[in-house]
Amino acid sequence: MTAVIKPSRLRGTVAAPSSKSDIQRIAICSMLSDRPTKIIQNSGAEDVKAVFACLRSLGADVCDTPDGTTVIPGKCPDSVSLFCGESGAVSRFLTPVASALCGDVTVDGLPGLRKRPFTELISVIGRHGVTADSDTLPFRLSGRLTPGEYRIRGDISSQYISGLLMALPTLGGPSVIKVEGEITSAGYIEMTMSTMRKFGVYTEKNGNVFSVRPSEYISPDMTVSEGDWSGAAYILACGGDVSVSGLDPASLQRDRRIADILSSVRRLSGDLLTVDVSDIPDLVPAIAASAASCGGTVRMINAGRLRIKESDRLETTRSTLGAMGADISADSDSMTVRGVPSLHGAVIESHGDHRIVMAAAAACASVTERGAFDGELIITGAEAINKSYPDFFEHYTALGGNVRYEL
Repeated sequence: MTAVIKPSRLRGTVAAPSSKSDIQRIAICSMLSDRPTKIIQNSGAEDVKAVFACLRSLGADVCDTPDGTTVIPGKCPDSVSLFCGESGAVSRFLTPVASALCGDVTVDGLPGLRKRPFTELISVIGRHGVTADSDTLPFRLSGRLTPGEYRIRGDISSQYISGLLMALPTLGGPSVIKVEGEITSAGYIEMTMSTMRKFGVYTEKNGNVFSVRPSEYISPDMTVSEGDWSGAAYILACGGDVSVSGLDPASLQRDRRIADILSSVRRLSGDLLTVDVSDIPDLVPAIAASAASCGGTVRMINAGRLRIKESDRLETTRSTLGAMGADISADSDSMTVRGVPSLHGAVIESHGDHRIVMAAAAACASVTERGAFDGELIITGAEAINKSYPDFFEHYTALGGNVRYEL
C-alpha cells in the first residue's frame, strides 16, 4: 500500500491504542495461570495477533470478545511450533517460556525477525537444559528449562530477561538471574514484573540480581491493558495542537517521557537539546520527526541498538527525513537533527518499519506549525504500520490530515 499525504496542520484529540507491550505480557501470564483471564484491549496490531497465535499453539484457547480477548489456559502439547511474525518481543519472551512447558519447540518468524539476534538467549538457556540447532531463526529447541543461576548480559535486549522472568516461576525450584553490565531498557523489565504481580507472582530485585521463587500464576479474572505511549508518541509528534486520551502519566512505560521531550523540542530557540535514548529507543524516529523543523538542534545519544530493529532504524530515520529536506546525521550510536524552516515532498520507502512510516507522516504535519511543507509525501509500503498501530492513518485523518491510498 502507498500512502499519499498532502501537508496539513493537525488539531484535536484521539484515543490511544492499547499497548502491545502490555498486552503481550498479560497474554503470556494469562496462558500460564490457573483459570481464564479477560483482557480489555482494543489493539489490532500484528504483534498482538502474533502472541495470541502462539498461545493457541501452546494449548491455550484465545477468544475474541466485544471489548477485548479472553485467554483460557490449556495443556501444552509435547511438541510445538511457534510462528512469531515480526515480533521480537513475542519470540524472545516465548523462547524460554515454551522451553519451560515442553521439550520440543520450533520458533520462526518473518524474514525481518530472522535477522535479529538471539545468540545470548540461546547461550543462556543452553546452560540450563535446552539445546538449540541454531542461534538465529528458525531454530529448534530440545529439552526442558531447569531452575538455577542464570547469568546474562544486560546490554543486548531486556526482552531476554523478561522472558526468563516469566518462565522461571513455573520450574518448581528457586532461580536467580544475575545480569552482567548495564541493563538497557530497564523500564520494560519493570513492566514485566508489574504484570507478573497482577497474577500473584513476585520477583525480588537487588541491583542487577533477580530472585525468582517457584510460584503459581493466579488469574485476576479481568485486567485492562494500558494505552500505548509508544504509538501515541507518533501522533503527539504531529504538532502541539494534538493530544491523545487514555494514557497514564504514571505508567511504567518509559516512553511516557515523549510528552516532556516534545515540549522541550518545541521550545528550542537556537540551542542544543541532548536526549539519552538508551531506555526509550522506540521514540527516536518520533523525536527526530518533531526536531526536523524545530528552532535548534536535538542530539540523541546511546542509540546504537536501533541498528538491529525492524530496519537499521538510525539509518532509515536519517535517510527518510533527509529525503524530505531535514538536516539530519547519524553515527554508530547517536543521531543529530538541526531544525530547518521547511521540508518538501519525497517518495520514500517504509523499509518494512512501522515507526519509519509514522515518523515521516508526523514530520510532514509538524513542520506546518512552524514553517512549510512543499509538495506531497509519498510513502510506499505504508502497511508496515499494521505491526503496531493499524489505526494510525485513521487517527491522523481524524485530526485533519489529508491521506489517500494507492494499491
